[in-house]
Amino acid sequence: ETIVMINDLTTDKPLEVTNKKVTLDLNGKTITAALKQEGRHHYAIDNYATLVIEGEGAINARGIQNFGEMTINGDITITNVDTNGGSAIWNEGELVINGGTFKTNNQAGEGSYGSALNTQEDGKAVVNGGTFEAYSQLTYAILNYGETVINDATVKGKHGAVGSSTGCITEINGG
Repeated sequence: ETIVMINDLTTDKPLEVTNKKVTLDLNGKTITAALKQEGRHHYAIDNYATLVIEGEGAINARGIQNFGEMTINGDITITNVDTNGGSAIWNEGELVINGGTFKTNNQAGEGSYGSALNTQEDGKAVVNGGTFEAYSQLTYAILNYGETVINDATVKGKHGAVGSSTGCITEINGG
């Protein structure tokens, strides 16, 4: 199933992708998630199936969560708008990123945390280009607790660029 956005969308709960393959063409539009509680937004998308996000556009939320298979293609900007916590992409599945911009809120203050990409213990990520920026004071721009391969990406973090846990696999090829 292919969904082409024709309007900007504000959602008061995560959009769930389950039991199917979906291609979401942002088509120059923006998805924004509402506040869940003071200082914390909802994630915009929870993927439990196969999701391809493509086209030009933006997602402004606590981020998006991947528990299935996800591919991101194109000139997409995903911003973790919370000032403390969350990730532009929270990954517990299989993820491929082909370009784009992934960042945390630039208003993050002292003691803040939040990452551009956070791959958890069972997650796998392959990054082919793109820009990853984190303004958080206590968290790296890319966190890896699983398996992450970074190919020619730009990674900047106020705390640091890439953080890796013992026993995980992190491979960096250029960038």
